[in-house]
Amino acid sequence: MIGQPTGRGEATILSAPNLEFLTIADCEKVKAVHIETQREALVPKLQWLGVSETPSKWIPWRSSPRFSQLRWLEIVRPLVERFPSDEDFGSLSTSLTTLIINDFPKLRELDGRGLQSLTSLQELCIWNSPELERLPKEGLPPSLGVLFIGGCPKLEERLKQKKGRDWSVIKHLPCVVINGLLFVPHTHGRSVCYDVEASGGFRNLVFISFLPLFQF
Repeated sequence: MIGQPTGRGEATILSAPNLEFLTIADCEKVKAVHIETQREALVPKLQWLGVSETPSKWIPWRSSPRFSQLRWLEIVRPLVERFPSDEDFGSLSTSLTTLIINDFPKLRELDGRGLQSLTSLQELCIWNSPELERLPKEGLPPSLGVLFIGGCPKLEERLKQKKGRDWSVIKHLPCVVINGLLFVPHTHGRSVCYDVEASGGFRNLVFISFLPLFQF
């Protein structure tokens, strides 16, 4: 455990100057997590952060200018209907390359301004959000190359290849995976569909040129 309770529903991450991976989970009573002091960041090399089942009122990186190294962020099971706002990411706007939104049972809308603020985002994963109906009207970040969607039936209906109302929003992306079906652009403006599971997973699809994008 890298943390110390304060007795006021808060916790302070102890100094861990070489820490690169951190998960904060099952902290329903925690109101705040302090990851820096006024003088220094306590986890200056943090690159991977997972936040699961924590109160939606606090976001540990929102007000911090010292998350400039964070590249990979996963958020699981917050009870919010709208995400993200353009204030949610703070210093992550230029560093974050992978965002995973997982198990948002009440999420109905993605805020386009919040996503557009992530100017380095390459991969966006949206899992298990049954109430989510559409992608933001503002579109996705221009830097985005890989989009994963699964367990989002209302959204998936709108993104059906050629037939979905919002297929045009994603058809230009180098890689789209919807419920295990992989869509990649092809010549003459057409898309090719692969069944990822039937093909033995991504490891067997070595002939697809976009695979170098997967840099976890």
